[in-house]
Amino acid sequence: MKNEENGTKLCKHCKTEIPAGAKVCPNCRKKQGMSGCLIVVIVLVVLAILGIAMGSGSGSGSASSGSQENIVEEETVVIEYTPYTVDEMMSDLNKNAMAASEKYKNQYVEISGRLSNIDSNGQYIDVLPVNDDWAFIGVSCYLKSDDQKEIVKTLSVGDNIVVQGKITDVGEVLGYYLDIDSIN
Repeated sequence: MKNEENGTKLCKHCKTEIPAGAKVCPNCRKKQGMSGCLIVVIVLVVLAILGIAMGSGSGSGSASSGSQENIVEEETVVIEYTPYTVDEMMSDLNKNAMAASEKYKNQYVEISGRLSNIDSNGQYIDVLPVNDDWAFIGVSCYLKSDDQKEIVKTLSVGDNIVVQGKITDVGEVLGYYLDIDSIN
């Protein structure tokens, strides 16, 4: 603590009054530098800054060095589609929606059925059971590419089709939802 009236301060170690500009206490001979807490805070801040700097630059250092290149080989993932008819999927859904959801949700499937609706915006098609002319709930299949839209433009409502994709949701009221991978 400084005493401005007489230009003195207290020694940080022995607490005796010493000249305000003294770097060493004349009484205990200890340096009057920064306090330990302040030094710890400064060290932590410096380490944090270094950590941030090193963390943000680590992703590009090895690939751009020229002498070492990281070559990542892409693994080809083969998806196996389980074949079902929309008739059997709807039968499972009508018997027990919870069991049907557990069986089909997040599964890659190949479904066969009757094309019942083609969205005018090219976002989805609906596939219903082949053997049920009165069905209005089935599988809503969402188109993901322009190639798929071109294929759908050649189809007609009532055509029997085969669609491969992943079941994304199952509901007892609205049926199944599928993201299309291919249309045949």
